[in-house]
Amino acid sequence: MEKTMLNMEIERAEIATNPANYATNNTAALSGTSQVSNAACDLDALVNAAKGEVNAAIAKDPNVWLLSYEAFMAVTKLDIVKDKIKYTSRQSVTTAMLAEMYGFSQVVVGSALKKTTTSSPPERVWGNTMVFCYTNPSALASGRLPFSTEGGAPAVRRQQPSFAYQYMLQDRPQMTNRYWDESTDSWCWKIRSDRDTAIVGVDSAGKANSAFLYTNVVA
Repeated sequence: MEKTMLNMEIERAEIATNPANYATNNTAALSGTSQVSNAACDLDALVNAAKGEVNAAIAKDPNVWLLSYEAFMAVTKLDIVKDKIKYTSRQSVTTAMLAEMYGFSQVVVGSALKKTTTSSPPERVWGNTMVFCYTNPSALASGRLPFSTEGGAPAVRRQQPSFAYQYMLQDRPQMTNRYWDESTDSWCWKIRSDRDTAIVGVDSAGKANSAFLYTNVVA
């Protein structure tokens, strides 16, 4: 099941970190002092620029900020961030603190690893990126998109802009057909995970405009 969930995350990351999936104004590659690993990086300017582009397209600010693991570690070391907590009792920067500092509902760190070949070292699933996206608040709060009043959840307008969804058949992932594997001397279960991940907040050209992607964020 953990492998299945990792494969799902890899699918999401491959879509969300690909600049080709974004509108021209909604992606940028960082370099030099703009990289978050550079002490001179103006993180406030980077965040505000990303927010501005998303808001210009959908009239809403992004409410989720996703950082690759290395990006998060670099951001927590920036003086511009540490200065914001120096009068508090906190000794280290957390995702919750970043969310409060910059006005996001959630800040998420992509720390998962994958191996492309048996001989290569593990790679970060989310690469060297930061993604700022707008997600339907109802879906963000519940972890799913309630299109009806099922379970007492309020109905969601289908026209609500949102960066992407992973569609999955009800009750999936599902374990089925238990069998005995002589080679491993173990009981095994087949896992079904009928799903599809898609960017849905797009412009007339089919490119994402409800999110902003920075690449090459750490030197």
